[in-house]
Amino acid sequence: MARILLILTLLAVTPPAWAMQFEADPVGPSATEILAVGPIEAGDVQRLRFLVNRLPPDTTIASLHISSPGGSVAEADALAAAVRAARLVVTVDSGTSCASACFLIFAAAAERRVGASAKIGVHSASIRGEDTVAAMAITTKVARRAGEYGVPPEIVGKLVLTGPRQITWLTQQDLAAMGAHPVR
Repeated sequence: MARILLILTLLAVTPPAWAMQFEADPVGPSATEILAVGPIEAGDVQRLRFLVNRLPPDTTIASLHISSPGGSVAEADALAAAVRAARLVVTVDSGTSCASACFLIFAAAAERRVGASAKIGVHSASIRGEDTVAAMAITTKVARRAGEYGVPPEIVGKLVLTGPRQITWLTQQDLAAMGAHPVR
């Protein structure tokens, strides 16, 4: 019975090869940064919580460093809610990008940090690559959530008006309007 429970636990927390990968990177005696890399897939928020729960109790999370092409909007929304509730700093480092559904996670941060050559991209949603009525409803939900997170209307407009097969990369002015700070 113990073996079965161990196997089920490992299966629950071991992400598929295409899912976001999470790793803790200690930056001091009681601080760590969490690296989150890859597509956003179902179960990512549970894997992030599992990692955080395994940290020593006195550990402070200095920043969530994210690099993702996007993925599941529903899972990104759940990750964004967790980021918001924990008041995490989210960093997109130079040479990396946060696009599509990843934008919600970046928008939810208590503090947003961006490397000089980082790319943040937005577009409207699709369902299996199609621009459907249901996809438009998802885009509306994402736009509302971004507004709740303090994203300026001009950037929400770019998200809504950019087709699902295209991407609009936010400018330095856009990022400044969102209150993003340069990575120190």
